[in-house]
Amino acid sequence: MKKWIIWLALLATVILAGCAKTQTSNISFGVFSDAIKSPFVYSASKITSANPNIEKVYTTAASGFQSSIIIASEAVLSGDSVSFANDNLKTVRAGIEKNKWSILNTYNIEFACGDKKIPAIISTMTATVGGQTRYITQVYFVSDLKGYVISHLSEDKSDASSVTDSLKGITCKK
Repeated sequence: MKKWIIWLALLATVILAGCAKTQTSNISFGVFSDAIKSPFVYSASKITSANPNIEKVYTTAASGFQSSIIIASEAVLSGDSVSFANDNLKTVRAGIEKNKWSILNTYNIEFACGDKKIPAIISTMTATVGGQTRYITQVYFVSDLKGYVISHLSEDKSDASSVTDSLKGITCKK
């Protein structure tokens, strides 16, 4: 009987330790929101860029490296998420070839916005800068003739993976 109690306590400890490593940060922009699950907490930061297209910036300093989520938007002429993503990815690919970065994956996803489905493209990349690997995720989509680019940058592979998975769950605010 004691063995079962010890094993049960050990199992509960392992499960709780795994849960404690993931924290939830809520982000919102336009009519959209998402719960980002990551080892770090992301909080809204003051926008210091002169770029008027940047809507929101979320950062965390707890990782040692300041991981960030940057949300930018611009008016577009077409409601086509795929064309918008391809136009943006052309620019990214040009920079990647010049700097020898790597695109790991690019695939299609969809967001639920009430009864409406919004197609999106998500792309994951790596870059090595000064011997340190950086993990980059970008999400591209168009909603109501407004193109959105959500970029995430981290040095922590588990953070990058968690945030990438979380960004697949963007929804409309209720």
